[in-house]
Order: sequence, then structure tokens, then C-alpha cells
Amino acid sequence: ACGLHPGFRWPFDGGAAADYRILFDAPESPDVPVIAPGGLFSPETRPVPIAGRELPLSHALFAREALCLLDARSRGLTFERAGGAALRVDLEDFPHIALWSRAGAPFLSIEAWTGHGDPVGFSGELSAKPSMRLLPPGARARHAARFSFTPSGALGRTRET
Repeated sequence: ACGLHPGFRWPFDGGAAADYRILFDAPESPDVPVIAPGGLFSPETRPVPIAGRELPLSHALFAREALCLLDARSRGLTFERAGGAALRVDLEDFPHIALWSRAGAPFLSIEAWTGHGDPVGFSGELSAKPSMRLLPPGARARHAARFSFTPSGALGRTRET
């Protein structure tokens, strides 16, 4: 399993943190796993305010724990200020997306994972963990992420809603 763990300034285009949103490429489930003590994934879920493709952001959203979208439908997302600048994230062969921030911190981490943390009670072999990918000898896998930034007022910018 591999993952990318970048963090981005939030807010990055002025305004308040609540002026920002994540716009996924596809509708996503409004239920995410509850993360148990020690970072383990519980079978319980909790609701988050995803409405179709849109997740409005606030620091309160991350007060409890990270938002982990397991087997996300989207292969990309846009982190944006409505009417302002945007950070585009395009992912190749990363099935899971995680979003998190520390309470009041001026950043949002947008992570891409091929695997994820252990489920509560898991005690098997590493190869038996959910979401692990085993490659035969000599095989290759390609995972990629592209990050692009569009400043406020950029010419030719198309806005998604």
C-alpha cells in the first residue's frame, strides 16, 4: 500500500475557511468510517455534509477525526473558494481519499491512498489486510497525482457547480 500526504494552506485565497469547498468529480457517499482509537477503522459510519459532489468546508468538520472516503468514486477533486482560486487534484489508481486538518490549523491535507488503516480487531497477516494490493514478481503498478492551481480571476477558467 502507498499513499500521498500533502497539506495545503487553508484559506489560500483570502476570506474565511468556511468560504471553501471540495468539489468531487463524482457524487460521493455522505457516510464515512468512524476512526477508532489508535487510528483503526471501525465498522461504524458517521454522516458528513457531502451533497452529491460538494463538501462545504469548516474547521468543525475535522474536529473529531479525518474524513476517509474508502473506494471513492472520484478520480479527482477541486479545493476551491467560491468565485476565487482553486487547487485541482487529479489521481491515478488511488481508490481512497482522506481529508483532514487539525483544529484551527491553517491547512487542509488532501491524501490519496491505495490501502488504509487496519480495521478494529484485525490481527492477520499484512497481505490479508483489506485493500492491500499484491503484485507478482516483476509486475509493476503505476500511481500518480497531479496538482494544479488556478489563481483568482484567471482568464479562460471554467467553473463547475
